[in-house]
Amino acid sequence: QPHLPKGLSSVVNATASAALSSAGDDDSSIPSKTMDAMMAYIFPDSMESWSEEKAEESATFKTAPEKSLLFRFAVCLALVNRNFGGLRAVAHLWHEFITEMRYRWDNKVTLPGFSGQAPDMNYCLFYQKLQMLDYCIRKGVLSRAREEKK
Repeated sequence: QPHLPKGLSSVVNATASAALSSAGDDDSSIPSKTMDAMMAYIFPDSMESWSEEKAEESATFKTAPEKSLLFRFAVCLALVNRNFGGLRAVAHLWHEFITEMRYRWDNKVTLPGFSGQAPDMNYCLFYQKLQMLDYCIRKGVLSRAREEKK
């Protein structure tokens, strides 16, 4: 059996912890204005003018649908890796992404571009995990609504 490298999340999490613990708010590798623009691109539903119609406009390997949350996140990861300091910038964006995901889970805010269906095995595992997270958020909202009716 071939030796597989550590998972991306464990590498990025370890690097993010080290990079972010040594960096203050003033020492950010990505300017606040740029980070805000990228987070708005990744999570367009956080913008007042967002709609499903606008979201729709905007080979052998399993990937994620074009213009999906994961696609937009990957584009931003590539951008910050190339233009904002490499792995340190990737760790910064990863931290912001995970913080947003935690906020959405805690506050039952669905993920943009997902329909609440069970994960589609034709897509990559990370996309399936995002589908499952959105599915669970939606089920939690329904469950809470049912309990409030009782």
